[in-house]
Amino acid sequence: MVTSEHLNSLLKNILNLIRRTVGEESAPWMVNIAAHAGQIVINSSEELLLDPVLPLAEKICSRAVAVFHKEESMRGYLKSATEDTSQVEGQLQDEFSLLVRDVYAFYPLLIKYVDLQRAHWLKHNIKEAEAVYNYVAQIFNIWSKSQAHNARPTRIAWQKLLSTSKKRIAINCLRSVPLYNLRRHRAINIFLQIFKEMWLEEENTGQEQLIENLTQSFEDAETKKEVEEEEEKPDRLSQLIVAFCRNATTEQSGHMSEDDLYMHYADIFSKSCGGADEDEEEEEGEEEGPSIHEQEMEKQKLLFQQSRLANRGVAEMTLLYISACKGVQSPMTMNTLRLGISILKGGNVEIQKIYLSRNYFVLGDFEFRHENWWEKTPMNIYDPYRVAM
Repeated sequence: MVTSEHLNSLLKNILNLIRRTVGEESAPWMVNIAAHAGQIVINSSEELLLDPVLPLAEKICSRAVAVFHKEESMRGYLKSATEDTSQVEGQLQDEFSLLVRDVYAFYPLLIKYVDLQRAHWLKHNIKEAEAVYNYVAQIFNIWSKSQAHNARPTRIAWQKLLSTSKKRIAINCLRSVPLYNLRRHRAINIFLQIFKEMWLEEENTGQEQLIENLTQSFEDAETKKEVEEEEEKPDRLSQLIVAFCRNATTEQSGHMSEDDLYMHYADIFSKSCGGADEDEEEEEGEEEGPSIHEQEMEKQKLLFQQSRLANRGVAEMTLLYISACKGVQSPMTMNTLRLGISILKGGNVEIQKIYLSRNYFVLGDFEFRHENWWEKTPMNIYDPYRVAM
């Protein structure tokens, strides 16, 4: 059974070991000895003050005095020396490092021991305890006077803290001209570029209204406000779709070149089928839903918008472009798929019949490459042909 006498004997041996190792270089265990022996101090007795606490404090104090005197004697030599003194400064720094190691090996144990015995020392006026306090105070006074641990000015400490890269960044920030000091035309150019990237590219400018301007709106079709003219004008939207279809059929290479005009109009076609209202519906999801009459009107409007494009050959155009891509994923293919999803959204039966009943050669070619396309396309991308099925 472990008793307090065993713990006192063990603590005494540890302190004696520290006293014999003070100033020795080959003792790396001194760094962690206080952390491992801290729990033993709880059951320490008063007899440990005379031996070994007081002799250990005296030895560390004498060691600090010796190092301080050595530093004082070498200070004048270091100032007047003309040759390299880095070796002498390194030796002095090593001695201070050993002193710091000895202090941190002994003082954590001493602090716990003083907390336990303070009341007994004050009650009986123990002179040895006062001597321990004097040794500790003397060590800290010497430490404060030393050049190795002096309090440096705030400006010097701040300069040492900054690395070379941080200094360079700080200097560049100080040298840079603020926006309000730039010339007016340069400031406007910077503002316009940022305004375009962060605002205009994300803003919906109502491009889907172009389809209604070229054809007929849902309200005009319902109220039949459009008056039939004697001479029928050519449909400009149909002419545009025919041009896109010819471009898809004349493409012979495996990878279609990106057509910015087609991609732009494919995005407009998708938005004209209710695609521009999806974000607004998500934001208003927490509010009350529309009535049955409003839902029916929205459904009829969506069917009209889809049929307006399908009657002009958009469904066939999507099949032609999907067939021309030959299973290669590209931005044009993604825009075509989004357009196909838009005109099939809501389960438009008429457009499904267009996809399935008409004998276009692209259907056979598309069916032949269907499995290859589905393997190369990510799972979150929908195929208009698969949706139609």
